[in-house]
Amino acid sequence: MIFKRRSRLAAVFSRGTARAVPYLLLALPTASLAEDRGRLIWSPEKTAERAFKLRVGVRLGEGGQASAGTDLAVSASRSGRIITDEPPVAVWGVISGRSGSGDARRASVRVEARDGVGHADLTRSRTMIVSERVDLKLERVLSFDCNVYAGQCQAPLLDQTARLSAVGLGTAVIARSRLDAQRFDASQALGLEQKLGKLRLGAEVVDLQDSPHANFSANMAFHW
Repeated sequence: MIFKRRSRLAAVFSRGTARAVPYLLLALPTASLAEDRGRLIWSPEKTAERAFKLRVGVRLGEGGQASAGTDLAVSASRSGRIITDEPPVAVWGVISGRSGSGDARRASVRVEARDGVGHADLTRSRTMIVSERVDLKLERVLSFDCNVYAGQCQAPLLDQTARLSAVGLGTAVIARSRLDAQRFDASQALGLEQKLGKLRLGAEVVDLQDSPHANFSANMAFHW
């Protein structure tokens, strides 16, 4: 009964907030919307023709190594009807820093207010100079998926990545592994990446132990 009440309250709050987002975006000057000043985070974004996203938050601590806030999103049909397929309200938090050994650490959490679905991850990475022309970056990510209203969490996933990069050439050899504690399953992948300006080309062989197969990718970044 408590879970149902929470779900109904979250749904009502989410629908009300979703309807308010377009008015918030239109009520303030465009120049001020695009700026994050000092500790305040105010970042609106038009994600589609009739979809908007607004991130509101605050930076905590010295140097902005921690931040927390809320994401508000709304989308509408051509007739103006609010579309509620996407969770319109989410609470998030991020904290990052470096250990005494020089490792970079980052923890993040995000919870959807409507249905209580949450995701958290802990990341630790280190970059080492192998030679004048080669760098090695090691990264480990432990992630969790939970429903905070139901009080249930799935088994964690552990992802590990080693990236050997040729400095100045845009070429990298990448080895990845994933351990799924729920299925007691492990998978590995080995790939090659090449950057050509804004174009990124990739090729990798995945599932090396059971049924190896190749994947190819091409990505290009645009800014406007």
